[in-house]
Amino acid sequence: MISEKLVSSEAISESLNIGPDQDSFVAVGKVADAVAKAWGSGATWVHDKQDHPHEAGLLALDATRAKNQLQWTNRLNFKDALEWTIDWHKFVAQGKDPLTVSRNQLNSFLLGKGAQ
Repeated sequence: MISEKLVSSEAISESLNIGPDQDSFVAVGKVADAVAKAWGSGATWVHDKQDHPHEAGLLALDATRAKNQLQWTNRLNFKDALEWTIDWHKFVAQGKDPLTVSRNQLNSFLLGKGAQ
């Protein structure tokens, strides 16, 4: 596991980005659309077209070091990662304990099941 490599490795002395493969990069507007759709209940977002400082259309991490040093790869695709994130927020908003929700999702992930 990656955590074992991180704990046992003396070769890793700098920060590592953990993020999706380039195949999973999605433009910010598409993420907002997907979040609104997955959240349901009429959730929407509005593109503010007023003059503001530039915001990148694509926000991405370079996970090359993690891939090279830890042989890391993402195991959730964009859609699943987004759904798990939204589910987490919904459960917590309903008053469920964040640590319990996190542990349940981690257990589901380790067992290869969907988010719960």
